Amino acid sequence: MSDAPKLGARLRAGVLEVGLAIFGLLIGTVLFWVLGALGLLPTEGALGRGVQMAAGPGITLVAALSYRALNKYIDASENPMLGSPREKPAPFTRASVGVALGIATLGIGAAIGGSFVLGLGLEAVGAPVAEQGTIVELVEGFKAGGDALPFVMLAISAVALAPMAEEFLFRGLVFRRIAERSNALPEAFVLSAAAFASIHTNPAGFVIYIWLGLVFAESYRRSGRLWVAMLVHAGNNAFALSLLVWG
Repeated sequence: MSDAPKLGARLRAGVLEVGLAIFGLLIGTVLFWVLGALGLLPTEGALGRGVQMAAGPGITLVAALSYRALNKYIDASENPMLGSPREKPAPFTRASVGVALGIATLGIGAAIGGSFVLGLGLEAVGAPVAEQGTIVELVEGFKAGGDALPFVMLAISAVALAPMAEEFLFRGLVFRRIAERSNALPEAFVLSAAAFASIHTNPAGFVIYIWLGLVFAESYRRSGRLWVAMLVHAGNNAFALSLLVWG
C-alpha cells in the first residue's frame, strides 16, 4: 500500500512528460503546414514528395526543441506534479566506445530478430504486419523506373534523419527525463516506447514499434550514449528498407 502513491506520482509525471512531447509534435506539424500553405515548401511533383519524406524528421526535431524549452520553464517553476529534478537519478553509465559499438551490434540484432519473431506471431494469429502505404508506393515506383528523388529522400530520412530526430526526442529527452526525475525506469521504458509507436500511425505495426522503442531505449541505457540508440535505429531501418527494395 505504501508504494501506491509513489507509483501513481511516477505515472502521472511520466504521462505529463509524454503529453509535453505530443504538444511539441503538434507545434512542429502546424509549423510545417503553415510553411506549405505559404508556398515556402514545395508540395507538388517529385520534389514535393521528397520534402514530404523529410517532413516527419523535421517535425520531430521541432518537437524535441519545443519539449526541451518547455521543460526548462517547468524545472524553473519546480512544479511538484512533475517530479523533482533533485531526486536521485537513474543510472546512465557511459560505456567505452568499444563496448558501445558492441551494444549497438547486439541492439541491431535484437531489433531485427525480435521484429521478425513478432511478425511471425502476429501473422499466425491473423494480424499480419504491413508497411506504411506511402513507403511501399515510393519503393515500388522507384523499382518500376520512376523518379528517383522521392526514394532517395525516403532512404536519407529512414536511415539518417529519422533515427537522429526520433532518438533525440524519445530517448535522449523523454526516456531519460522520466527515468531521472523520479528514478522511474520501468515507466520510462513503457511510456517512451508507446509514444514512439503512436507517432508512426501504423496500427498494423504498433507491436513492432513498441518492441523497437524498448530495444532503442535499452541500447541507450546500457551504453549511456545516445548515438548508440541512433545507430541501432538506423541499422534496423536500413535492413527494413533493403527488404522492401530487394526482398
